[in-house]
This record gives sequence, structure tokens and C-alpha cells, in this order.
Amino acid sequence: CIRDRHGEENAGGESEQFDVKAEFERLDADKDGAISLEEAKNYYQEVPGEMIESFFESVDRNKDGKVTLEEYLEETAENEDENAGGNAGDEGIQANVDHDEV
Repeated sequence: CIRDRHGEENAGGESEQFDVKAEFERLDADKDGAISLEEAKNYYQEVPGEMIESFFESVDRNKDGKVTLEEYLEETAENEDENAGGNAGDEGIQANVDHDEV
């Protein structure tokens, strides 16, 4: 069955379209315009910390300890390109988790 990014099947059996900006806004708990490692860990509690840290390190391109919307969009666009024809609707940390679990 087809599952959405949280692993839940939709009523129609199709994956909902992923909204990268909305996902970023959910991750940015303090609404400062950037995602901290702690915000990512709090949001993705079911994901092992080492996996989040590795992803965060690769996305935080300027190594300032925060992931901006621009950095997040760049990473998810690259991830989508790599997954063309596959799970292009899964983005960010969750996409990496989904692929590791398969």
C-alpha cells in the first residue's frame, strides 16, 4: 500500500503531496526562521539521533548550527532529483529514514 511521509495510508491509497515549506515551518518550533538540531530531534522523535545529526550536518551547509529554509529547500530538491521515479514525494530526514528501512 502507498503511505504518506508519516507512514499512514491515505483514504484513497495515494500519498499526499509533500509541502516542503510547510514541513520546514513545522520543524521550526520557535519560528526564528531556522531549524536547530534540537528542533529536528524533537520533531522526528522516532528517528535515531545519529541519523538526524548526520542529515543535519549535511544540510547545514554554512555550519552555523541552524538550517535555513534556503538550505532545507536545496537539500530536498537534491533529494527529489536523486529519487526521481521513486519516492519523490518524500523529503528531508524522513526520506532518508524511509530508504534505510526498506
